[in-house]
Amino acid sequence: DTHMRVFTENLQSLALESLDTTEVNLYGEPSETARGVVAQHAELVPGLRVREQPVHQAGFIRPQPM
Repeated sequence: DTHMRVFTENLQSLALESLDTTEVNLYGEPSETARGVVAQHAELVPGLRVREQPVHQAGFIRPQPM
């Protein structure tokens, strides 16, 4: 929610002017606030694909020291 709030307050207008966004992926279980912000963004960007990825299947493996 903090990321979405900062984006909306400070970067959204700049991003819409300078980025060619075609897809937004939400990883994990997004809050209603995050879903709402992305839905608003999708209204401003025709054809924007929004995908929710409830199971995060990425990251790093950190081996334990021997």
